[in-house]
Amino acid sequence: MDNLLAIGISYKTAPVEQREKMAIAESRLPDFLRSLTASGLLSEAAALSTCNRVEIYAAASDPDAAGAFLRRSLGAAPEDASAFFALQEEDAAAHLFRVASGLESIAVGEREILGQIKRSYDAALAAGTTGRMLNVLFQRALRTGKRVRAETGLSEGPTSTANLAVTLAERLFKSLDGRRVLIIGGGKMAELSASLFRRREGISLTVLNRTLETARQLASKFGAQAAPYEAILEEVSAADVVLSSTGAPHCILTEDGVSRAMDRRSGRPLLIVDLAVPRDVEPGAGRIPGVHLFDIDDLEVVVQENRERRRSEIGRAEVIAAGETLEFAAWLRAARENSPGNAPRVFPPVMSGIN
Repeated sequence: MDNLLAIGISYKTAPVEQREKMAIAESRLPDFLRSLTASGLLSEAAALSTCNRVEIYAAASDPDAAGAFLRRSLGAAPEDASAFFALQEEDAAAHLFRVASGLESIAVGEREILGQIKRSYDAALAAGTTGRMLNVLFQRALRTGKRVRAETGLSEGPTSTANLAVTLAERLFKSLDGRRVLIIGGGKMAELSASLFRRREGISLTVLNRTLETARQLASKFGAQAAPYEAILEEVSAADVVLSSTGAPHCILTEDGVSRAMDRRSGRPLLIVDLAVPRDVEPGAGRIPGVHLFDIDDLEVVVQENRERRRSEIGRAEVIAAGETLEFAAWLRAARENSPGNAPRVFPPVMSGIN
């Protein structure tokens, strides 16, 4: 039975400009995973790519050779080596279980990560790149995350990066009543952001997406307006808050474009929260007078408050994740000691109720 390996980078080890170079678009995942197992160095592979982390979980007979291959596969340059972590066996499992629990998120206890892990696992299943090792690992990770949700208060109240974006907007403008909010994107984060801003009274909400029909569908859920992609600068000019979370491989708001939008605003401040990786907004836009630009790493300004508020629940979640790790380690030992005919059973998927 091969060794379990986890290798990757996260907001704890690498800034967003490093992470965005290695991000894996969801549409690329199946082909990417198949290319990994076709190398002959890995017998199983799954990848988790979010705005905060890019991690690959694999089964390999030679973890060192596999780790070097995986870093190359992510496009890492030699100078990126120090940003990577590499974990094996129960340490790799412990890490994934903590990620699934929300303990490794910028916003401790965030709910979105469990759904992201489920989609990553689904993609690996569809690609045919999981086997006995990763099936058990990911099923146990999903179980761990569900237990933390059910048995602790870690995920109660504001938890996501979208929540933190709303907090920033309320701090900058004091009141959001009468403010215009522009959501750029059509995915899960855009939908969550729209739902959170819609809860604030007096907000005018607009959704913009490269596909107008997608924008219309999302806007209809929240009583918002839909705007075509071609109107992006006009919409930015009119907005007070812009939250962008697309899957574009390049910036969709350039420094020059934001500058031109600001010329039409008569000095009104503009908050831009860029939750995308790769980033949607050129960093230079933050130097424009009146523009308050935050990317995913900048949300650290409100993270400490989040952690303090949840401190008592963190300990309870850590106990659950540690217990699940011990169980997985016991399964791993037994699986190696038993013959294939007597190997421990693979637990059935525990994915119901996860969005």
